[in-house]
Amino acid sequence: MEGYKSDIRTLSLQSPANADLFAMTVGGTRYSERKEAGSAILGMCGTLRPSTIMPIGEYKGFEMFLSYNTLTQEYIVSLKGTLTHDVGLGADALGNIARINNKLEGLPDMLRKCQERLADIQAQFAAAKEEVQRPFPQEREYEQKLSRLQELNILLNMDQKVNEIFDIEPDSPEREEDATYDIEPERMNAPDGGSFKERMAVYAARAEAMNSNRKILGVQNLAEVELTK
Repeated sequence: MEGYKSDIRTLSLQSPANADLFAMTVGGTRYSERKEAGSAILGMCGTLRPSTIMPIGEYKGFEMFLSYNTLTQEYIVSLKGTLTHDVGLGADALGNIARINNKLEGLPDMLRKCQERLADIQAQFAAAKEEVQRPFPQEREYEQKLSRLQELNILLNMDQKVNEIFDIEPDSPEREEDATYDIEPERMNAPDGGSFKERMAVYAARAEAMNSNRKILGVQNLAEVELTK
């Protein structure tokens, strides 16, 4: 925005008090007639080398540069102050001068749009900042569910390791036979409202009993095999 403000000041200082007066320098020649200045600019287009930017003069405190836009296939006059303002040229000499004037006269409007855009961005930033600082309504519920998920993951990992050790399928009949474990009842059952540590102790006890019973079954099966030999 400071660039627009600076260029608006330049335009205000360099513009004549009488709007009918005209002065533009093109190719080192100072013109007081709009049509002649416009024709001189069109003449400069014929001397422009491809892919170059050529300085062609000065107008109301702004340096003028000429270039060719290959995408739009038009000649461009760039008015350089603090910022650079591009104007597409046509085939009409007076029309090109009018386009240049319209671009400079539109600087205050461009500044206003930038200010409105900045105000909108600042409002969005303030709203986002307030939203971030606002507490998350379901935070406690989220933490509880996350803790429960961690407990279940630990239990599943323990059960998987036991299955791998004894090479037992998850749904095999042998799991049904191991449904009863020889451990203290108070260690087998913990209140649902118990702490995480208490519930983990119960899970560990169940796993320990499962391991013991499966080892016993393994020994019994081995003995049966030996007796049948």
